[in-house]
Amino acid sequence: LFSPPADYTPVCTTELGTVALIQEEFTNRNCKVIALSCDDVTSHQGWIQDIKATQKVAEFNYPIISDPKREVAVAWGMVDPDEKDAKGLAMTCRAVFIIGPDKKLKLKLLYPASTGRNFAEIIRVLDSLQLTMYHSVATPADWSDGEPCMVLPSVSAADAATKFPNHKIVPTPSGKNYLRVTPQPNLNGMPKAPIKVHGLPMSASTLPVVATLAEAGLPYEVVVVNVMEGAHLKPEFKAMNPMHCIPTMEDSGFTMWEARAMAKYVCNSYKTPPNLYPQDVKLRSLCDMALDFHQGTYYPKVTAVVLYPIVGWAPPVDDAKLKEAEETFKADIWPAMQKIMKMAGGSVLGGAKINIADFFFATHIQATVSKVPNSFVAKHDGLKKYLAAVKAQCPNWDKYMGGAVADFYAPAK
Repeated sequence: LFSPPADYTPVCTTELGTVALIQEEFTNRNCKVIALSCDDVTSHQGWIQDIKATQKVAEFNYPIISDPKREVAVAWGMVDPDEKDAKGLAMTCRAVFIIGPDKKLKLKLLYPASTGRNFAEIIRVLDSLQLTMYHSVATPADWSDGEPCMVLPSVSAADAATKFPNHKIVPTPSGKNYLRVTPQPNLNGMPKAPIKVHGLPMSASTLPVVATLAEAGLPYEVVVVNVMEGAHLKPEFKAMNPMHCIPTMEDSGFTMWEARAMAKYVCNSYKTPPNLYPQDVKLRSLCDMALDFHQGTYYPKVTAVVLYPIVGWAPPVDDAKLKEAEETFKADIWPAMQKIMKMAGGSVLGGAKINIADFFFATHIQATVSKVPNSFVAKHDGLKKYLAAVKAQCPNWDKYMGGAVADFYAPAK
């Protein structure tokens, strides 16, 4: 949030033009931009045309709050008592506010009316705020994204060795080991901000993506999209995902849908455990095959038949359809799963260690077992052993699956 003193003023024109030109920098950091001026909407609309023409701005895509009564400006302490407009009313100062996802103020800057804002510095501060929100570091003087950081004094020597194995202690005449420098912790290995997964926490399509993020140790946030109430059909959601399906994922301005592609993207983009999406060509090919097998066979022939009718996401099925699904599972699907495990060399689809294909199968199996405890899925000894083997390698299982089971996939009464 930033406030220009008035519309049709020279310095403000360059400032709003600059923000429009670099708006993608804010979007890539999951940061929304809004300006405030004490002039009315008609004035804003005319001024925007001047900004576009003089500052070479093709698109002006962020809003300007109209605050002619100074209500917002006074509430936020933006009014400069020394600057008056032609009517003698106090003007807003050149204020900048950064509000965090917790709705708390993280930064407040005040510039004199005669000095334009340095938006490169504001982006630098935003990078620092997002980095230090998720990592126990501070950024030194003149730091910029990608440069070394300081380990916080509150981090013990033992924890520093674990969290920042490459940190170094700078010798001091005092002999005190308080200057600890570490490479920036989120370079390539961690997202700059939590990855947003738009969906339903209990959805069998959302859960595998959440499992991938949780077991990889990456920060994430589930944004609830209640498809039962048509939230996925709202214009703002369709603008993000024209297919209006869940889950949909946002990563610092990059948006995608299709759950299996999301899991691959996470593993290809960040430092995830190597077993999740192996580099070995054969193991990766088996993982891809298992993902395709899940999407094309297990999901439509098992989950969609056994689970979805029970939770109301598909029409009811008769006993003949359920019997057909069970026979197909026993004759074709389970032998195929066993074959993939054997080729991978272990008791899970990844072989000795789980991969992202295991997240898709295991979350679907767990949801079915929890909601339909009398189904052939819940009673199958092979699936019981497989599910136990996957869960044994998932330290965060209860974090995402436990809540989903409690909220939605609890056994039917």
